[in-house]
Formats: sequence, structure tokens, C-alpha cells
Amino acid sequence: MDKRRNRIYLFLGIACLAGYLWLGVAFKTAPEKGVMGACLIKGVTGIPCPSCGATRSVLSLLHGDIWHAIL
Repeated sequence: MDKRRNRIYLFLGIACLAGYLWLGVAFKTAPEKGVMGACLIKGVTGIPCPSCGATRSVLSLLHGDIWHAIL
């Protein structure tokens, strides 16, 4: 059981590291200042994924714009 758990933790650690590396590359290669190109789905298809909408919603809430957060 311990070997299986260690494999899961190793896989999750590698996945997290890969995600952080992806974000680092996306921040360094952003075409415009202030534009984050970290979403692979939006970059490939041009269509924002549900996670992109959730991020915009949270940012709108942090800026106090409740109406745009709901939209």
C-alpha cells in the first residue's frame, strides 16, 4: 500500500511541477504586458474554458464589480 501511495504522490508532484513550469513560460512569453497566455485550451482553440471564466469572475469580485462577476 505504501508503494502505491508513494507513486501517487510522485505523480502529483511531477504534475504540479509541470504546471508551475507551464505558468512560468506563459508569463515570460506573453505577447502583451498584462496578458496571461497560460490557458492551453484558449491558446489552441481560441475559446475560453470554464476555468478562464472562473478566474475572470474572481478578479471581478476582487475589484468590487459584482455584476460582471455574475455574468
